[in-house]
Formats: sequence, C-alpha cells, structure tokens
Amino acid sequence: MHNFNLKMIKIILVILMLAVVFVMVKGIGLLKNNYYWRTPYFVMQYDFIKDKIAFANYMNGGISDWFRSSKNISSSQASQEETAKSIPVLLYHGVMKDPNWKLDDVNISLEDFRQQMFALKKAGYQTITLEEYLDFMNGKRALPAKSFMLTFDDGRKDSFYPVDPILKVLGYTAVMNVITGRSLGQENEKGSFHLSQIELQKMTESGRWEMASHTENGHDYEKISPSDNAGHFLSDKLWLASENRMETDTEYFDRVSKDLAASKADIQKKLGVKALAFAYPFGDFGQESSNYPDSQNILPGILRKIFPVTFYQTRGSEFLNNYQGDPFMTRRIDMKSEINVFSDASAKNLVNLLNNDMEKSLDYTDNFEKNNGWLQGWGTLAFSKNRMTISDSPTDDSGMTFLGGTYLWKDYFFQVRASLPKGGAFALAARYQNEDNYAACDFTDIHVAFAQRAGNKDEPDKEQLMQTNLTNGRIADIGISVQGDKATCYLDGKPVTSGVIETGLENGGIGIKMWDINQMKGSSLIVSDLKVMAALPAVQK
Repeated sequence: MHNFNLKMIKIILVILMLAVVFVMVKGIGLLKNNYYWRTPYFVMQYDFIKDKIAFANYMNGGISDWFRSSKNISSSQASQEETAKSIPVLLYHGVMKDPNWKLDDVNISLEDFRQQMFALKKAGYQTITLEEYLDFMNGKRALPAKSFMLTFDDGRKDSFYPVDPILKVLGYTAVMNVITGRSLGQENEKGSFHLSQIELQKMTESGRWEMASHTENGHDYEKISPSDNAGHFLSDKLWLASENRMETDTEYFDRVSKDLAASKADIQKKLGVKALAFAYPFGDFGQESSNYPDSQNILPGILRKIFPVTFYQTRGSEFLNNYQGDPFMTRRIDMKSEINVFSDASAKNLVNLLNNDMEKSLDYTDNFEKNNGWLQGWGTLAFSKNRMTISDSPTDDSGMTFLGGTYLWKDYFFQVRASLPKGGAFALAARYQNEDNYAACDFTDIHVAFAQRAGNKDEPDKEQLMQTNLTNGRIADIGISVQGDKATCYLDGKPVTSGVIETGLENGGIGIKMWDINQMKGSSLIVSDLKVMAALPAVQK
C-alpha cells in the first residue's frame, strides 16, 4: 500500500510539473504575441526616457525640467497669437537608428530627425491633424501661425519605432501613408520592414498617428513594354505578357480604380479609422508617365472621388506651403531634397526654411546680406557682398529664383538694381504662382516686353523696341508694377510698356530669371537693393 501511494504521488507530481510547463509555454507564447511584450516596445520606452532627457537638455533646463517640460510644451502652442496663412507639410521616409547607416537619397539619421523636431518645437512650431488641415484649407478653422503637418511614407517600421518616442515627448502627431497590401495583407505579421496590422492599430490608439493610403499594391515598378521597360503602377499602362499586348484605356482605369478604392477600404475596415488622404508613390500623379500621358488627367479624377487630400512632392518652381483653397493637391516638402535649398539637412536650416516661407508683408526690402527665403527654381543661386547672383548650371541653360512668403501678394511695385555681366536677357516676375502662372517684364539689349504665362499657356508679348545696353554689364534699375489687371514695366525708373493681366493671376509673389538668347553657358545676373512697395512712388506715377 505504501509503495502504491508513493507511485501515485510521483505520478501526480509529474502531472503537475507537466501542467506547469504547459502553462508556462502557453504563457510565453501568448506574451510573445502580445504587442506590449515585444522587444521593440520595451526599447521604445527606454528611447522615450532618453529623448525626454535630451529634450530637457536641449531646452537648456537640464534634467531638472523633467517634470516641467510637458507643461512647457503644451503652453508653447497656446502662446501663438498670430494665425496661419499657409501650412507646410513635411515628408520623411525611414529614420535610421543604426550608427553605421550610410547616407542615401531617401532616409535620414535618427539624430538629424531628433534635432530637427527639437528645433521646430523650440521655435514654436506645432503639428496639426488631417481634419484640422482640411478645415483650415476650406476656411472653416483658424490655426496658429507656426502650424505644420508631419508625414511618413511606406508604412515602415523604421519610421515608427524611432520616431514615436520623440512625438510623445514633444506632443506631436504624424500621418503614416500605408501600402495596405504589404501592411494589412495576410502575411503582414511576418515582415521585418513594413508595419503590421497590430502595430498600425496600436499607433492609432496612441492618438499620435493617423493612417492614410499609399496604394494597396501600387508601389512597385511594373513591366510597361515587351522589352521589359519598367514604369509606375499608377501612371503607366501595363504590358500584359500573357496576351502579348498593352493594357487598354478601360483596363487601366479599372485596375487603378480598384487598387485605390481597396486601399481606403483596407484602412477603414481593418483599422477602424478614417482614410482622408492619399500619397502618390514616387510623387508621380501622371506627370512622369512613360507611356500614358493622359494619366495626368485621369488619375487625379479617380482619386478625387475617393480622398479629399492627395500628397505630392513640391517641384523646384513651386512655393513650399499650401494656401487656403482646394486641398486635393497638397504639396509636401521632401526633407531629402528641398531642405538642401539652405545647404545641409540641419535643424537650423529647416527652421530657417519654414520661417522664411512664412508670409511677408509689404512694404518689403532685401539687401541680400543672407538668403531671406529665395527658392531656387533652377540654375544656381549665391549670396555675397549684399548681392544675389543668379546663374545657369551644368544642367540648366538659365537660372530662376522666387521669394518664399510672397504668394498672397496682390498689388505692388517691385524693383531691383541689376547687372548682366554675361548673358542675353533677364526678367522680373510678379504675381508668380509657379512656372506656368505669372506675369513678367523681359529685358534684352533691344527691347522691353510685358509677357505672361497663364494655365501653362504663353500669352502674346506687349513689346517696346529700344536700345537698352543692358548686356554690357551696366547697372540699371528695373521694375514691374501690378495694380488690378494692369502691369507696367520700368527701366531706369521710367515706365516703358504695359499690358492687361490674365484672369487667374490676381495674386502671386516675385521672381527673377536670366538666360542667354543663344543658350550659351556661363551667363549670370547680379541683383541688389530690392524693394517692393504696396503702391508706386509718387515720382514714378
């Protein structure tokens, strides 16, 4: 009987031990699948503490500001009394934490990103949400002057895990543009590059992240010809190899429409949140099509029925910010390209870029001691000895620049002192909106002409033939006035020719262009003593 009891006890102990092991294994499995027990989550908590301390030190308060910094952060937004006239939208991709990461054309180092966000916060900038942006653009909401939107493309893990602790410290929000076929597909939990469904859900639950579309399966290069040429999914027709033919117009329309609608449905059904925006892969809304130029007209038409906001990257000849009106085509500043307008991607240069693109008031003067917001359309731009020099470049046979923060200007007189040491012509632009919409006065050796471009169409010049002697390097005062629908060109303080401004050019900023009529290289224009006045001086009326 005694032996029997011992055996039973041993059996019970073994059963208990097996049960404990089973429970532990199951528990470990459950914890392993729990988002909050994953290693990256614990790393984020550690990073949050480090970023909290780093920001306290950055704000010159040190660790003693640990508990006070959150209060100071929230009060900085309330202190902004001026309201925004425009909104910049910043674009990032990966934020690289690896110290051995090599600089590339897409991503940014974690240290650079951290310093940029700290600098923006210290300068008084505050993020806004998509709904706030939509309300502002539609005239339904006022926002603080230093408002901006922060966006990330591709739904990458390396643009969430290193970034979220910084957002949490600063009280910032961001938009993640998700390739839903990669993040919300059946294999989404196994990937190491794109965020998974549970990660996206936790992001939205934090209140710091919004989700937007970056297509369902449209962010790849596709075969667009029998010779294996590759093109963009959204802007090109595909080559159907199995049928040895190109897609028809109808097939293109149906394919693209299905993908875009599916991406919105993925976000709304699987994440339970609104999908208000779409980001064009590669910034291509059809303008870069290789085999279907009509996509530039068709693609936006499809998207307008699905999303109220679409994002694309600014081109060199466009203002950086977005002004009240239709938010459908929203410009973004690509932080790996536009920031180079002010040299490298430093925090100081980013703040300067945004500050200089805020609205300037009339009357306005510029002595060119430094760059106060001149954006390089093409060619090259340099500042030295209170002068700005506009030149051609190895890739451009002309040079052009325009002044940020002047888009909303309407009636004014714009004058500079100019010298053309080498080249054949130059122009002053007024009511400049982009390279396809502006009024201008053109100056050459033999004439002064009022010219304009409206809706990508050149209008006839109003030309005055005269000997100007401008190409021999002489210094001259040149100007243009825009008052209502009338524009007048000035040379040496005197009106020379005038014309009627086209409808659609009721507002816009100032710009300067130079070129050589014979397209010879090495031409440049030197300008100084710029002034812009709300009305003509009495002596020049």
